[in-house]
Amino acid sequence: MRKTKLNYNGKTQCLWRWAEELNMPAATLYTRARRGWADYEIIEGRPKRDPANFGPTKLSTPVIYRGITYQSLTELSRATGVSYNTIYGRHYRGWTNSIEIVHGKIGKKYVKKT
Repeated sequence: MRKTKLNYNGKTQCLWRWAEELNMPAATLYTRARRGWADYEIIEGRPKRDPANFGPTKLSTPVIYRGITYQSLTELSRATGVSYNTIYGRHYRGWTNSIEIVHGKIGKKYVKKT
């Protein structure tokens, strides 16, 4: 269902009129509405997330990889040639084994039996 009317502060108008009144692109309002945002969020926007409140930081995450301690994920990325985003994503999702963080998880079918 396409939402075209917004009620904000007791006033109801269609999206393009709100866009004119607020001097905003109508496409921005339509996109927010299509994503299911509440009426007040469509008009006001959503607050930016504070990076201090989630995920590991770049500088304070020492990682031991093959006996060497790297003081940050950035340093590990530079040393191994694996992109920072890949290493950060794996670390953020809770991967704890440094070999897996760098090389990816090894499925059972790839592990050699001894």
